Amino acid sequence: MNDIINILNQVRIVSQKIKEQRKEKFERGESFNIFNDLGFMSDEVHLHSMFLANLLNPKGSHGQRGKFLEAFLKMLQKPFSAISTDNLELDITNASVEVEKYIGRQTDSEGGRIDIYLTDGKHSIIIENKIYAGDQHHQMLRYWNYGMSQKGDDTEKSFVLIYLTLDGCSPSKESLGEDLKENDIVCLSYKSDIRGWLDRCVELASRTPLVRETINQYISTIDILTNNVMEDNKELLDILCKEENLDAVFDIIDSKENLINHIINDEFIPKLKDLAEDKGLEICGNYKRNWVSDRYPGAHFQKTGWKFLDLAFQFESVGLDRMVFGFVCKGESNRSDVPTSVWEKVQEYYSISSPIKDKNNDLWIHKDFIGNKNWNNSQAIKNLRNGKTLNNFSIMFDEAMDCVKGLDI
Repeated sequence: MNDIINILNQVRIVSQKIKEQRKEKFERGESFNIFNDLGFMSDEVHLHSMFLANLLNPKGSHGQRGKFLEAFLKMLQKPFSAISTDNLELDITNASVEVEKYIGRQTDSEGGRIDIYLTDGKHSIIIENKIYAGDQHHQMLRYWNYGMSQKGDDTEKSFVLIYLTLDGCSPSKESLGEDLKENDIVCLSYKSDIRGWLDRCVELASRTPLVRETINQYISTIDILTNNVMEDNKELLDILCKEENLDAVFDIIDSKENLINHIINDEFIPKLKDLAEDKGLEICGNYKRNWVSDRYPGAHFQKTGWKFLDLAFQFESVGLDRMVFGFVCKGESNRSDVPTSVWEKVQEYYSISSPIKDKNNDLWIHKDFIGNKNWNNSQAIKNLRNGKTLNNFSIMFDEAMDCVKGLDI
């Protein structure tokens, strides 16, 4: 125990230095990120697909013609079983790019919308762009079938199907279907593949400062999303890496999950329960759980007289990330159990003050939480204890309940 206390004392001193460095960086404007500040960081369509498509477009407003697309094609020349030399014969001068390309009514084997579609009329690149969204049923199979339908029997035509994620993982079997195989698809990651390509784009745009610095801003966004942010913390690492400290360091690391669960289960949720009761709501079921490791952890709140909907919050990613709040279908029910007029009215009224997420969701009418959306960090834990997060819940409870006053929900 003395070893742990000694390490914590040393870390506290270094941590204070890092805070001061971050403050200086903030005051110099080096923490400014327009994409983050506008709330677009996780927006697959309106930020990531649009931004990448603009860079890949030889006619894009960046004014670099086909330089960025050429660099992208060179990046694809590393060994991929799904790519042959013929696949990459895209004519840059005649290439066009389309975002959210509609390929017909969605069925089990065809249709839907392609995130990014590049083509010169003969050769095409189909990109499915995943930041946090889950795979859809037969999604990659449908896009593969579209590529095959465009190719037909013409041996001069070809296409490449790319699955782009933060870490380069493979699509699920649900997305591939029975016939499509992983080696038919190119799996790219933002963390290494796109990050490396963007670095090359910065070099190519060295004489156009506005383009160069905008790409640098986007790189900063990617680094945050992929946990690739490196702080100047060599002094801290030196302390933690000392051989005599390693046992104590891992004891501390192993305690993190228990610490977070204790603070949420035993300190915060009882206060949230009392707040809900003051507003006429009742927390449903047993809320004690492993918040850090469970999938989709959260809680429901019911109100006497509400027949179809509850209020709820939930983390959409494991590790207490991407917290949302809003109305959810009661129990095991779904949208089909809620009268259409009720569902549409709640959507309409709840979106007056701020937009709701994903209007096509059949279980939720929800928004991003207004406070910490990720609770797996020290500041979020502090806010659970100092009342800031509880106050955010109070605001969101009031907004939601006010918008449905007079509705039979």
